[in-house]
Order: sequence, then structure tokens, then C-alpha cells
Amino acid sequence: ACAKANAGGFAMITCPECHGDKYITITLYHRQSFSRDIGYEEERQEACPTCQGEGQIEGDTYDQE
Repeated sequence: ACAKANAGGFAMITCPECHGDKYITITLYHRQSFSRDIGYEEERQEACPTCQGEGQIEGDTYDQE
């Protein structure tokens, strides 16, 4: 049996966090050592925590379909 993705009955909307891209870019800061604040920055893409990489979330209104 196949369940609908929005079984709760709410309309699916584009995720406001990733804007439907499914990923967000985070910045990681790497220090050289604990006694020195010199280091480098690294940007990395991760799955959006708001939509779990789906690109859509349930909206506030019921789906009328």
C-alpha cells in the first residue's frame, strides 16, 4: 500500500529555509589550535533540516484537492 506524501491533509508549500533547493549552505570555522584564533572557513552543503531534504513542507491550509 502506497501512502500519500501529505497524508495529514495539509497543502505542501516550498520550504522557506532552502527555497525548494533541498540543501542549505553552512559555514564551518576551523581554528589552527585552541590557543590561536587563526584558521580557515569552509562552506559545506547539507540537507535542509526544516524539510529533511524534500524541498517542501506542510503548509497552514488544508489541501483542497
